[in-house]
Order: sequence, then C-alpha cells, then structure tokens
Amino acid sequence: MATRNFKRLMVSLALNVVLVGFCAYTSMKALEYRDHINEFLYKYEHVVQEFSGRERYLDENRPLRSDAIVPGRIVFFGMTTTSVWPVEKLFTEYEAINRGVARQRLGGLPLRFRSDVISLRPEYVVIEVSSYNLREPNTLQELTEYTADMAELAAYNGIKPVLTTLIPPTKDYEPYESDYSVFDSLQVYNSWLTHYADSNGFLLVDVHGLLVGENGAIRVDLSDGGIIPDESGFRAISEAIRKAITADKKTPPKKTGRR
Repeated sequence: MATRNFKRLMVSLALNVVLVGFCAYTSMKALEYRDHINEFLYKYEHVVQEFSGRERYLDENRPLRSDAIVPGRIVFFGMTTTSVWPVEKLFTEYEAINRGVARQRLGGLPLRFRSDVISLRPEYVVIEVSSYNLREPNTLQELTEYTADMAELAAYNGIKPVLTTLIPPTKDYEPYESDYSVFDSLQVYNSWLTHYADSNGFLLVDVHGLLVGENGAIRVDLSDGGIIPDESGFRAISEAIRKAITADKKTPPKKTGRR
C-alpha cells in the first residue's frame, strides 16, 4: 500500500514538473511572440511615418490651415534640396513656407501633398523633385506620374503649380552596378516636363538650365560640391521663380465660357 501511494506521489510530482515546465515554455514563447509583434509594429509605424514624412510638419501646419486661397502665400514642396532652401530669406515679399523633407523617397511626396500643401491653400506651390530619384528601383514613369498627380491636384484646388526641371548632379553621380543612366533619364524627364507644363498652362522654371555646366553636370561655382546648390545657386533659382510668379500675376486671367 505504501509503495503504491509512493508511486502515485512520484507520478503526480512528475506531472506537476512537466506542467510547470510547459507553462514556463508557453509563457516564454508568448513573450517572444509579443516582442516580435511589437518590433514589427515599430518598424511598420517607422516606415510609414518616415516614408510619407507627414509627421514632419503636422504641428506647424495646424495654425496655417485655410479654407480659401491665401494671397501671397507660397509653399515650397520637395526633398533634400528644398529642406535647406532659405525661402523665408529669399522671398521676403511673400509668405514663403518651406515644406521640404530631407532624404525623402519619391513615393513619399504624394502621401503628404494634401497635408503640407492643399490644406494650407497657398496661392502658388513650387514643386521640386530631386534627380536623386533617377535610380533603380524608381522608373521615369513613376516620376512623371507623381509630378503630374501633384500638379493637377494643386490646380484642381485653385493652387497654381510652379514646376522646376531637375537639378543636374555631379558628373560622377551614377548608380553603381547598373545600366541606369541618370543623365539620359534627366534629359528625358526635363523634356517631358517642359511639354507637360506647356500643355497644361502651368508655370515652369528651368532650374537645370540655370545650374548646368558645359559638361552636363551642376556648376561647381553654384553648388556645395554635390547636388545641392550653394547660396549663389539658390539665389539664381529663387530669382527665376520670382520672375515667373511676377509675370503670372501681371497676366490677365483667361476668360472662360461661351462668347
């Protein structure tokens, strides 16, 4: 009898040990699973927020939102070049608002266009797209479509788009291990943009023509050594944009309707 009870006790203890071990293992796996989920969510939120860049100016945009076009307000919308463009200093006669996000990828621009441009209802929006995007996996079709989407969305909302040709990079700027030619693609895009702006009646500023040197690359005396213009380069671009907007303001609006 005593032997039988002892065996039962040992079996019960063994079962308890197995059960405790199973619970501990399950708890450990649950914690690991939770950690993986949290890591995934963090990466997802980081990619979404960083990719679109919408978080960058949300607080600054709130007091600037408007239901009607604000005369004299110009939003400068773009990537790294725009982010360091001292527009407030160079356009003192206007309410110049910088909405550039450094190192932003091509597909992120349209995702924040409504919050950073449309909601502010500027009179004009200067759209700057970097030639940095002329690399795989981006395609020229994506670049042209995104540009057209933003320009037409602005125009639909009564905002006049000011399009700029691509700034030429340095001569040695070509993606490694790729047949993708930045300079050939740049010429194709600029040619398309010129035709597109003319066909739709949008303002166009030939930034490329202002900054390009004889070798097809950005002039060293107008750049910071890379793709970003220096102070003289930004002044040249800004003056060209100012002239285009000034001329547009003096142009009588087109008549609509039947005569």
